[in-house]
Amino acid sequence: MQALVSAPLALAVLGGCSVAGKSVAPAKTTSNSSTTSTTPAATPSTDNLPSTDNLPTASDLFSRAQDVLVRTKTLTIRTTITVPGGEMSTTTRRGRIIGTPQALTYTQLDHGTEELRLIGATLYVKGDATYWGEYATDYANRWTRSPDDEWTRTAIEDMAIVPHVDELLEEDSEIVQALTGKAASVTMETLDGQRMYCVENENGVLRAWIDPKSNQIRKVEGYGTDGDGTGIDELSGYDGDYSDIVAPKTTLTRPPVEASSTT
Repeated sequence: MQALVSAPLALAVLGGCSVAGKSVAPAKTTSNSSTTSTTPAATPSTDNLPSTDNLPTASDLFSRAQDVLVRTKTLTIRTTITVPGGEMSTTTRRGRIIGTPQALTYTQLDHGTEELRLIGATLYVKGDATYWGEYATDYANRWTRSPDDEWTRTAIEDMAIVPHVDELLEEDSEIVQALTGKAASVTMETLDGQRMYCVENENGVLRAWIDPKSNQIRKVEGYGTDGDGTGIDELSGYDGDYSDIVAPKTTLTRPPVEASSTT
């Protein structure tokens, strides 16, 4: 069994340092503070879309998006991180932003694929043969109930959606500062067949796409300035139904982490 290597929010490399989650506090109650499809897109609708001659400022636009996000109760965030050499990991977090149920799926070549579900205070874990390693015969692709230990507590913290939302809400977040500063710019672009606002920071290493109709942030993408790779967050399922995240009907007891190999 491998240790959880759940990727943090790593949307951009600003000044050579990866932007990472900073807060696990609940999302603020006041604001102020998804990979592009390669499938040929249908002709995007332009009904009721703003003129490119009269675009909002980056600060005003991002503030509207924050007002929507701070009121959102459930969400899906899919994070894709690519490092030099082409190695890629994907992490999908979905469910309630605060509280449970929450679910996570994490995939990386050498790590395999793991699924986590948090129902109340109980964590359930399922992994493929690569993830379980020496335990694969007994545990691969079977749900386990994780005991209350340090590994479980760390996994619950790592799978949380809140820090990723905070990165888009907190005034001192590097992402917020970069995308609301005076040098940030706004254009209109097509994302997955839909016309979207695109907010870009001064040096172009960080961009966010915002739906002009719903003011929902749909995607945030960061580029490493020194060949440090890229990070993409795709946001969907705003206030969606996540009733499919339930406790497995049958489970095994997760083997002790200290007796297993870790990465």
